[in-house]
Formats: sequence, C-alpha cells, structure tokens
Amino acid sequence: MEQLPFRDKIEIRPLGSNFIPSPPRDLRQRRGFAAIMSVVIVIGIALISCVVLASGYVLEGREITSRSSALQARAAAYSCASIAVLRLKKNSGYNGNENISVDKVTCSIGATVVNGNARTLYSQATVNGYTSRIKVDFTGINSSQFYLNSWTEIPPT
Repeated sequence: MEQLPFRDKIEIRPLGSNFIPSPPRDLRQRRGFAAIMSVVIVIGIALISCVVLASGYVLEGREITSRSSALQARAAAYSCASIAVLRLKKNSGYNGNENISVDKVTCSIGATVVNGNARTLYSQATVNGYTSRIKVDFTGINSSQFYLNSWTEIPPT
C-alpha cells in the first residue's frame, strides 16, 4: 500500500472528540495559524469596543433629549407666566384659569390667588414628562403702580 505524502501533517481524531483543530506541525502552517487566530482576536476586540461605544452614544442621546425636554418645559412655563403678567397689568380683573399654546407646547395659567392688594399666579408646562412650574407674586394691582415682588421656579415634587 502506498503512503500519502501529506499523511504525517494531518492529525486524525476519532469522532466525539472536541472539534478544535490542533495547530499544524510544520513551521509555515503554525505561523499561518497564529496569524489567523491573531486576526480573529483583534476583530473580536474591535467588535466589542464598537458595541460598547455605540451603547454609550445611545445613552448620551437619551440624556440630551431629556435635557432638551426639560428646557422646553421651562421656557414654555416662563412664557406663560410672562403672558399672564402682561394680561394682569392690562386688566386688573384677570384671574388666569386658561391654557396657552407656546411653540407647540401647551402651558396652563392657574387661577390667581387674591390676598387684598397682593396676587399670586402659577404657570405650568409639561414636555415629555418633564414639568416646570413658575410662581409669580404681585402687589399694587389696583393702584397706579404695579410691583412684581418675586418670580420663582417651583422645584419638582
């Protein structure tokens, strides 16, 4: 029987053993095997790095969106409060209780609280679950002078 020239380079394993190929025996094939395994490892590390970086960018994008929503809510609440102040200055009988649309955001002006010559009004706007509330205090509404005593943002509860 004739012996094949490549028989000594191939390791034959019985079925059922693990399927991890053993490194080839001669030096050229070992270098090739090491090079291929190195490339596979580098590609694996690069792929894992890309996945980690991509997930970080997604989380950062969500954070930017939330900040943007909070700022939109704050701007709308401030705008509503400003509108209410102007309406109260023009008409001392203005009592609030209305919704106003400011830049596609609906904000509400609560009923003004009257305490003698002093009044308090509240403004509120919500954008994507972020709510901003403003409280404004006045005095001298019925007199010729109009005093804005305080303008505060009410922290979320």
